[in-house]
Order: sequence, then C-alpha cells, then structure tokens
Amino acid sequence: MATNEGDALIVSGRGIRSLTRQHSQQLGEIARKRSRCTQGLRRWRTLGRVRAKLTLRQERRVRDLRHKGTRQVVDFCKEHGVTALFVGNPDGVRRKNCGRHHNQRMSQWAYGRDSDSLHQKSEQDCIVCFIGDKRGTSSPHCPRMGVSRMRPSS
Repeated sequence: MATNEGDALIVSGRGIRSLTRQHSQQLGEIARKRSRCTQGLRRWRTLGRVRAKLTLRQERRVRDLRHKGTRQVVDFCKEHGVTALFVGNPDGVRRKNCGRHHNQRMSQWAYGRDSDSLHQKSEQDCIVCFIGDKRGTSSPHCPRMGVSRMRPSS
C-alpha cells in the first residue's frame, strides 16, 4: 500500500499462510490415521469430526486475520486522506509456474476474498475502491481518473 506522497504500509499475509500450512499438515495427519481405520467405524467417524472441528477453527482464524489486515489498510487510507484505492489483479503472478512449493502457496491464496473485504470496508469509509489491470499504474497519475499521464521524454 503506497500513497502519492510516498507514505507506505506493508501488510504481510504470513500469518494466514502459516495457518494454512499448519492446517494442511493437520489434515494430512488425520488422513493418515483414517486410512488405517475401517470406514464407518467409531474411530473413523471420530477422526472425521476432529477434521471438521479443525477446519472450522482454521477458517475462523483466517477470517480474523483477513479482517485485521484489511482494516489496517483502510485505517491507513483514512489517516492519509486517500480518496481512491486501486487494487491490482495478481492473476498473472498466480498462473506463473515457479516450482511446486511456490505453486502450492499461490493456489491457496484467496485474493478474491481479500479484495472483497477491502472493497466493503473502503465503501463504509467513503473511499472509492476499484480493481483493474496494473498496467500504467506506476505513472504519476491514475489511469482510471482520466488525468493524462506524464511520461518522461527520451
């Protein structure tokens, strides 16, 4: 997050990533235990309930961290008088093949939920939020506002 005046804020998604990784490890452990059980027996059903309980807990934790992160961004915008918020679409980054560990991390990234949450919170605080292509956003003026871009002469 950066403003035109040069003020910046970094909100890391590391907490959500660590919770997602922890959840995947827990599900793998439960699946390993369940594979040794006979389907439909008491132990197998108990492990299914444990899996559901862990999933609900993980979803609540992730929702809380997502809420805190987007609230931090919107509060930063209010403090610095930002009236328009541009959210880039990271779809190209997500499609790029960068090895199996990074690909797994990208596939688990729910950026649509992040942008929806940010959009809702910014609307409540009267900040215009729009999503679009990142092309041309490093120029001095926003391409959506209709102001001509200032390009350096070569």
